[in-house]
Parts: sequence; structure tokens; C-alpha cells
Amino acid sequence: MIDKYIFAKYTIYMNNPRISVCIPAYKQPILLERCLHSLRLQEHAEFEVIVTDDSPDDSVADLVRDFRAGFPVRYEKNPSALGSPENWNAALALAKGEYVKILHHDDWLRSPNALATIADQLDRHPSASMAYSATVDVYPNNAEVVHETTPAQLRQLNRRPESLLLGNFVGAPSGVTFRRHPGLRFDPQLKWLVDIDFYLEALKHGPAVYIPEPLVNIGLHEMQVTNAVQHDPAVVLPEWARVLGKDPRYVKQGWKMYDLLWRMFRNFGVRSQDELVRYCAGNPVPAVFRQIVQAQGQVPAALLRIGPASKAVMSAAWVRSLWL
Repeated sequence: MIDKYIFAKYTIYMNNPRISVCIPAYKQPILLERCLHSLRLQEHAEFEVIVTDDSPDDSVADLVRDFRAGFPVRYEKNPSALGSPENWNAALALAKGEYVKILHHDDWLRSPNALATIADQLDRHPSASMAYSATVDVYPNNAEVVHETTPAQLRQLNRRPESLLLGNFVGAPSGVTFRRHPGLRFDPQLKWLVDIDFYLEALKHGPAVYIPEPLVNIGLHEMQVTNAVQHDPAVVLPEWARVLGKDPRYVKQGWKMYDLLWRMFRNFGVRSQDELVRYCAGNPVPAVFRQIVQAQGQVPAALLRIGPASKAVMSAAWVRSLWL
């Protein structure tokens, strides 16, 4: 009798959910079970759960089928693997809630009041485009590191959202819940900068609200996409070219942006214009890219590996760039 009541309660909320929790899944059913269990414990019941599955087998489907008793979950198997972030967009497209939370299958909610707290903050700030909380990075050895935003960073975020390109202090997508807007989706051509790019798009609709309480655990492991792409110039460079091309304000962040790009090109060892164009893979090459590669190409690579020397050459190149 209790199970039927719980099922009926969740069914009503699923028809008119306040929050859509979208879980793009790919294998690893043990991690997904942990994620779903954290949702089952939520005291705030006005939410729906959507699982879109990129797995080549039935491991996720079997888990969801077993998990559905008293806790309905909408499950969609992608006809063919979409990859990230298109699998994220597939889940987002099914969302019916006023608020949407992407919760990766290897992450999980840290407290039973997580969704209630998030919804309350968005209700209290109707102009906010998104709310995000402190999160806890959980390592394979169970060590935990809290990821927090300072008041100064929050002020900077809402005054100049493009500052996120200098350092992602918002954190992982699972820590963010956003107000659903037509057309707001993840750029399918991005992997490394996809979260920052999405936050920048969301913030065009209004400011962010920060919740200092850690509400989400971020499970860290070697199989994550970011670990596979962050040192690959064939991924990172075209993505920077694409994102910087979306808004002229993004690249106009003075010395700090120039320094970030300088170190990126130095570390990847790109020293010719032909190589730069090849890496940008059809994306328009920002003028600052060409200027940095030209400046570095005129200096021995060994010299650039010496920190103070690289900084001195970079500073001179930056000053010259102000006159171009």
C-alpha cells in the first residue's frame, strides 16, 4: 500500500515537475546506481528523472528497470551512441521542469535536501538564470576536496561572466541547475570547454545564485572525458578558437587572457602558422592566436621552457599586441 502511494505521488510530480534531473549515462551501472539512490532519498519530491543511455550494452537499461519500483524514471536508449555533449542535449530535450539539472552518472547528491535547497534559491531569485552550489571532489581513495566560490568570484561572475574563461570557479555541470530557456543547449562541437561555454550562454539570461553548502559529490576517475582531451591540442585549440569567436569580449581580457593563451601554445609547442591553421580545424583563427604563435616562433623553444624568460618574452609580445 505504501509503495503504491509513493508511486502515485511521484507520478503526479513527474507530470508537473519543478526540477528535471537529466542523467546522460554511459555504462558504469554501479556508479549510476549510487546517483539514482541519492535521488531516491530526496525530501523534495517535485522532480523528474531522465536517463539517456549511450551504452553499447543493456547494463544501464537493466539497472533502471530494477530501480523503477516506487521511483519512476524515464529511460531513453539512444539508437546510436551520441557522445558527449549530444547525450546531454538528448536528456535536456526531454525535460519538462521549470528548472533543469544535468547530473552525470558518476556524480551524486550529497544531502537529502539538495534539490529542495536549489529550488528554493531559484524561487527566491526569479531573475537568476542558474544556481550552483559548492561541490565536493571525491577521489578513488575516498579523499575529499571541497570546491567553493568566494564572494569576490561571484561578484566577478555576475559582472563579467567571460572571466570564467580565465578559470572555471563555477565547477562541474552536476553542481549547476539552470532555468529552462528555449534554445539553451550544450555546444555539440565542444568537449573541453563545453561547460564554460554553456554557463556563458545561460548567464545571458540573468545572473547566477551561489549556494555555499556543498550539495553535490563529484566522482573523479580516470575514465572521464576531460582526462582524455585536456592534453590534446587537436581538441583544445579548435575549441578555444570556436569559443573565443562567439563574442569579442571573451578575448579582450587584457594581460590575464594573453598569459593563459601564451602558456597554452607554449605547452603544446605550436610554432608555425600552418600548424596553427591545421589545429584550428576549420574554425576562424583568432588574431591573438596568430600573434602569439608568431612571437613564440621567433624564440628558441628551450628558452620558452624557462619560466622567467618565457614571462619576459610574453610581456614584450603583449605590449606589442596593444599597438596592432
